[in-house]
Amino acid sequence: MKIHDNRIVKKIALFLTSLYIASSNFFMSYASEADLENTKLITGTKSLLSVATGILTGLILAVTIFVSVKNGLTWQSADINEKPAAKKRFITEIGIGILGITIGSVITAIFAFYQ
Repeated sequence: MKIHDNRIVKKIALFLTSLYIASSNFFMSYASEADLENTKLITGTKSLLSVATGILTGLILAVTIFVSVKNGLTWQSADINEKPAAKKRFITEIGIGILGITIGSVITAIFAFYQ
């Protein structure tokens, strides 16, 4: 009896698939959405994701303020030839910060629907 015989492999695969389907149907019959919704894993994951998005939004805001102030001071103290490039960096940083905060806020709002 060779282990790599196609018929034996097919029979083993069919047996394992049947066993998987039977066991998953058996165990899923005892689980309901209300039971899963109140588990510590689900509620903890929701809380963790909500807190993490709030913290990341705050960090994005802090970094945006810091870099924008730095770029604004650089723009104000730049030579006449360097002012357009410094202004562009300043405006780009403000735009990236607004985009990052908006994305973080949208993700937080989406998570709020699942609470």
